[in-house]
Amino acid sequence: MFKHAKNNQVLNPHTEMIVTNGACEALYSTLHHLVQQGDEVIFFEPYYTQYVNYAEFAGATVKTAPLKLINGVWHYDFETFERLITPNTKVLMITNPHNPTGKLFTKDELLKLTEILERHP
Repeated sequence: MFKHAKNNQVLNPHTEMIVTNGACEALYSTLHHLVQQGDEVIFFEPYYTQYVNYAEFAGATVKTAPLKLINGVWHYDFETFERLITPNTKVLMITNPHNPTGKLFTKDELLKLTEILERHP
């Protein structure tokens, strides 16, 4: 057992961790364990195209919220993202830095994302 020093969360490395052969395998395995037929996965787009295959192979429906390119800077469309959330939404796929744009979430964007997700438990 491992106890996290900051939040006292207890993890069992024998039952609560997965070792994979790279990021693609990790994402594929994770989605296959989190979603099933009828569930929804939301991606910010543009996105790495292989993500769609992973979600669809698991039986989930993919929804996308666009990033907007304004004056050469990527911005998340949080209003569209929130409208996509339904009781069937099981996973929000975020990468930070975002793949493929390389955009990093700012602290304010992470707080906004947190607020939205807390409204939709």
